[in-house]
Amino acid sequence: MIEYMDSSKILDKLESNRDFQTYYYYYACALYQTKGSLHEVERYLKIAVACTLKKPYTPKNQIEILLVNALGVVNVDFGFFEKSFDLFDIAYNAFLECKENSENLNVISYQYGVFLYKQERYLESLSVLLKGFDDVVKKETFFMLAEYSLLISKCYKHIGNNLDAKRYYDKYGVFLDM
Repeated sequence: MIEYMDSSKILDKLESNRDFQTYYYYYACALYQTKGSLHEVERYLKIAVACTLKKPYTPKNQIEILLVNALGVVNVDFGFFEKSFDLFDIAYNAFLECKENSENLNVISYQYGVFLYKQERYLESLSVLLKGFDDVVKKETFFMLAEYSLLISKCYKHIGNNLDAKRYYDKYGVFLDM
């Protein structure tokens, strides 16, 4: 993907700030997935953010929400948990207000839920994940339902609700088979 994005076929077609923002967001994601330099990933995300967003961040559309969320993920990897919480919270609240119905946004609640889970904030994580799960179902998509189900099951287990933990673990198995 990085090789494809480096080609002049793509680069020559970029015209607007939104085009560049989208390009740098997906470039950063590709670098992140290939275990590229975290500092380089952060740099591309910041370039993308600078195309349309100013601090304090108030993302208004899908790509801006995904960008702020991605900065949250990168900051977790750097160990900046307070900053990550703020970024995830901004992205999540913007997602709740967003009218776009893209399955790309399925990651917002999930990644925020993962962050809260790792911080041992199980009830908060569960609340975010259940809303995200319901949103995915409402969109009539399967993208990330297995991941949501498994993490919801783990949250229920941590709070001592074994019945719902089993119920969501069973859903996880069904979604995984799909």
